[in-house]
Amino acid sequence: MGIRDSHGQALTSSLFRGHTPEALVTIADAPFEEIKRVAKARRCESLLLGLSEDPASPSAQLLEDLINHIECQVAILHARVGFDLDDATDFLVPVGGRGRHHHTRARLLGSLFRSKNRTVTYFAVVPAGSSDSAIRRRKRSLDRFARQEVPVQAKTLVVASDDVVMAITEEAKGHQVVVLGLANLGGRRSFGKVASRIARETDCATIMVGAEIETTQQVMHGLKRLPGTIGQGFG
Repeated sequence: MGIRDSHGQALTSSLFRGHTPEALVTIADAPFEEIKRVAKARRCESLLLGLSEDPASPSAQLLEDLINHIECQVAILHARVGFDLDDATDFLVPVGGRGRHHHTRARLLGSLFRSKNRTVTYFAVVPAGSSDSAIRRRKRSLDRFARQEVPVQAKTLVVASDDVVMAITEEAKGHQVVVLGLANLGGRRSFGKVASRIARETDCATIMVGAEIETTQQVMHGLKRLPGTIGQGFG
């Protein structure tokens, strides 16, 4: 598919959903540098990228470097050739940790689920040997979380395992798309081990989402709003 065809398809799809899209085509010797420039110049709030190779591959690391130089929300779709997100109807959302990407994920899922009838399963892993009561408590909290995040009735599943990556990968084999949060390694956005293993061992697609990167000014503004003396030294 050529540039004209792909842009035409994207514009048609957006217009069909009631959006008012703009199209911009640029020519550059360094595509990633051009993406950075355009994202900053147009003050993009979110950026969607595609990845066809294993998230652990050297070329994917270049993409990882790109998303760490862009402050806006990002979503990266990794899928086999020929995959069409519009045709996907079954999603898996692993939940764990305390990442800042929940809002970004909620916006993405809300958009997808408003445009088509789809199903979603929220998935959590607790330590092996957890009591039945602990598993029930985790499932209740997962139920509440799912109701707040998606506009449809979600399924929820909790399993006990000491290998979180393996548990997610095994469950992913029964779904078309897995929605993951980008890992945060020392303040850097990273694809992480889960995305790479799913790419190697399953045929499902993955969407990796990341919240906007806080700038120094945003952090200082937040500190100044805290009570007490923490923020008083910032003028």
